[in-house]
Amino acid sequence: MSNKISYGLQERQFEYHAQNRLGVSYKNGQGVIINYTEAVRLFNLSARQGNEYGMYNFARMYKDGKGVEEDKVYAYMWFNLADEAGHSSAKDEREELSEKMTTKELRIAQELSQKCLDSDYKKCESGLPNFLHRKLNLSSEEHDDDD
Repeated sequence: MSNKISYGLQERQFEYHAQNRLGVSYKNGQGVIINYTEAVRLFNLSARQGNEYGMYNFARMYKDGKGVEEDKVYAYMWFNLADEAGHSSAKDEREELSEKMTTKELRIAQELSQKCLDSDYKKCESGLPNFLHRKLNLSSEEHDDDD
């Protein structure tokens, strides 16, 4: 029985690693035509299975606006989750991004991170389309900096 459980876990880990690697191929055009939308789809699948590389790559796509609309809140959230999962570069990326975010954006990103983590990566959206959550929650606050 334990061999069956162990095999199932190994199979699942292989699957999310494969999804992430294929996403990288689509993002970079390695052996396939560049397709950011497909890369995002694969990174999302990998991330929602707890793969720190999938989370990190998904965050990069949101940060860079490739295959998805650029979104600092979701980028921060996924960098934060990738850091929690053990990705070595995610913390630095998250900290760099946080310097470009308002207090309100950071609060929302942290709340979304916790919601996502608590749901085992099942509930990771704000419930609103990206453009709407930004308009309703973020547009009324300026950066905390003096610039």
